[in-house]
Amino acid sequence: PQYEIGGDIDTEPHFMQFFKYYRQCPQEEVDDFIELIHDCEFITFYQPSDAQVYRAKADDLYMPTEDLKVYFASKPDTKFVDFAEYKELVGASGEKQLISFLNKLGVHDVVQIITRDIDHYEAERLDLPFPYSTSGLKWSETQLDGGREILDYIEKNNDFAMSSVLWTQLLKVIESNCTSERGLDSVLSGICKYFYYSYRSESFQATDVKHLRESKWLFNSNGELVS
Repeated sequence: PQYEIGGDIDTEPHFMQFFKYYRQCPQEEVDDFIELIHDCEFITFYQPSDAQVYRAKADDLYMPTEDLKVYFASKPDTKFVDFAEYKELVGASGEKQLISFLNKLGVHDVVQIITRDIDHYEAERLDLPFPYSTSGLKWSETQLDGGREILDYIEKNNDFAMSSVLWTQLLKVIESNCTSERGLDSVLSGICKYFYYSYRSESFQATDVKHLRESKWLFNSNGELVS
């Protein structure tokens, strides 16, 4: 109930209670337990751009792995779990289960595909579909979290190391989200919803696909930045 009301909450004792129960919980009851606390904002996090510590739901956060911190260097408002604090709380012997607990709650260790609504200020985009509708149009598209920022950084700074970082993360995203029938251009896609006698939808190419294909972020054998 405290998390529903909001306000200042000392989350540390709650975290330790939850974590202790998770370690002792019968395997067949773990999923039910996680579901009970999944939406509670009891995980503390930090942002590289801000020394303040905050709290959030687990699935809004990333694990502060070295590769993710480098990838998100150009997006300093990215939220990372305050893992060092939790590691100190549980001790070295509990680190493996701590990682398991955080992952079960939804903390991410792979760059996420996120969905954003396209507002009417962007409706003049030439790549958006405009089917006939009797109740307006709504567009949304998926995008690679931090993708635009790192692409801009690579192109502006001619940075080979960051190009390699993006390549590595893309491979992980593909491994996590794609199948033989569903490629990256399907994962990164847009949808237009409208009404004409019935609710309908029409897909379109997401902006991030265009950026990945057209931005100069790859290096050729001569060390030149190319698209």
